[in-house]
Amino acid sequence: MSPVVAAILKQAAASGVELEPYGDDLRYRASEGLSPELRAELALHKTEILEALRQIDRCPNCQEPIAGGAARCGACAAALHGWKLPPAAWNGLPRSVSDWPEEWRAAYEERAAIMEFDGGLPRGAAEQRAETLVRAEHKARHR
Repeated sequence: MSPVVAAILKQAAASGVELEPYGDDLRYRASEGLSPELRAELALHKTEILEALRQIDRCPNCQEPIAGGAARCGACAAALHGWKLPPAAWNGLPRSVSDWPEEWRAAYEERAAIMEFDGGLPRGAAEQRAETLVRAEHKARHR
């Protein structure tokens, strides 16, 4: 990965922008939108960014980035082995989605459904990804 692409990916992550390859397109999720500068950089270096993103190892269960050599992300490994995640990993929401406040549970259900039906993910993977996203959003709002 070139230093320029690494800097763009770092800037995107620092801005709360999630990037992912989608065929020959670059998809993003940004709670506050893209800055014009970042949008221009993404467009200018799109091919290199897509190549770099495709080389990042992803968890087979939830598609979260994982450290090189790991079989799955920490949350999925913990679930697989029945380990209890520390409260810090819950990002302020109860462990069980059924115990979440209604607004957060509704956001979770909506995201899971979109990822399953529009994104083509299996239901389990969609639910895991939705939980990760909603927990991150909750954490960002309640810092």
